Amino acid sequence: MSNAIKTEFPVFNGYAPASGGAKAMPISLDFTVNGEIDFDLITETQRGIIDFVQSAWIDNSNNPNPLSLIYSQTGQAIVIPAKAQGIWPVIAPSGLRCTATTTPGNGVVCLIIFLNVPMPMTQFGPTTVTGVPFVPATGAYTNKSVAATGNDLILIPANANRKGYLISAPSANANSVFVSWGAAATQDFHSYEIMPGGNLPNGLNLSLQDVHAIGTVGDNITAYELA
Repeated sequence: MSNAIKTEFPVFNGYAPASGGAKAMPISLDFTVNGEIDFDLITETQRGIIDFVQSAWIDNSNNPNPLSLIYSQTGQAIVIPAKAQGIWPVIAPSGLRCTATTTPGNGVVCLIIFLNVPMPMTQFGPTTVTGVPFVPATGAYTNKSVAATGNDLILIPANANRKGYLISAPSANANSVFVSWGAAATQDFHSYEIMPGGNLPNGLNLSLQDVHAIGTVGDNITAYELA
C-alpha cells in the first residue's frame, strides 16, 4: 500500500500565452534589513498583466550568499548560488506565491524577472569581479605638425612611452594626407587616408612605431603626441 500523497494542481508549462504575447514581470527584492521576503502575483494575474509564469531570470550576482526561492503552491525550491545569475524553469499555478530567503546585508538587492514563456535552464557564475578603476592617460602634448613636402616623412618618431597622438588634415588643405605605421606612407590605398578637415580616429592611436605621413606640397599636416 502506497503512502505517497497524490494531489492534482494546474500548471501552465509548455503553454503559449493565449493573449498579449510574451510578457515579463520584474520584481526587486531588497534584503538590506530582512532575510525573508514573501510575495505573489495574484493581483497581477487578476488584472491580466501576466496570466501565468513558466520561467524566471534571477540575478543574485550582487549577493555574497545563496538565494533560495520556494513556490508555496507546488513546493518547488530553487537555490541560486552566491554571485550567480541565470534562467530557471518555474512550476507554479496562476497567481504564483513565493518565499525568498538569503542572508541580509547592506546593498543586497536581487532582481527576478518572471516570464510567461518557457526558457531552458541557464546559469552564469558564480562569479567574482574585482573592479579596476579607469585611469585616464596623462602627460604633455608635443606639437609635431609639419608642412607637407610631397615625400614620405616621419611625422612622429617611435616612442615606447607614447600614450596617444592626434593627427588631422586641416580643412584648408586641397588634398588628403596619408598616414602609415612603421613603413613609408604612399598616396594610395596602402596608407590610411585623412581627407581635408578629417582626423585620425582615436582607436588607431595605440601604435608605438614610427608614424609616417605624406601630403601634397602646399598642404599641412597637424599632429600632436601625448607622452
